[in-house]
Amino acid sequence: MAEIYTKDDYLTPTEYAKRYNVPVANVIAAVERARRNHASISRERGGGKQEIIITNKGRYRIRPEEAAHTTLNTIIEQMKGHQQ
Repeated sequence: MAEIYTKDDYLTPTEYAKRYNVPVANVIAAVERARRNHASISRERGGGKQEIIITNKGRYRIRPEEAAHTTLNTIIEQMKGHQQ
């Protein structure tokens, strides 16, 4: 059975930055890039795709699945490499 998430499980960029000890500005930039590029993860069942960034009342939220966090961390690391 698929895990059921509530609205409180979805993270804001600030909450995500605190959880992973990353600067908020980097997370906001990565969220914007992920949203523009439609970054997605595969569903556990059915193999469909889900975008890792959702919009809730005009604000961006990050999906609570571990795969979504891994994907966003990868985007943050790629952005760090381009800044140097």
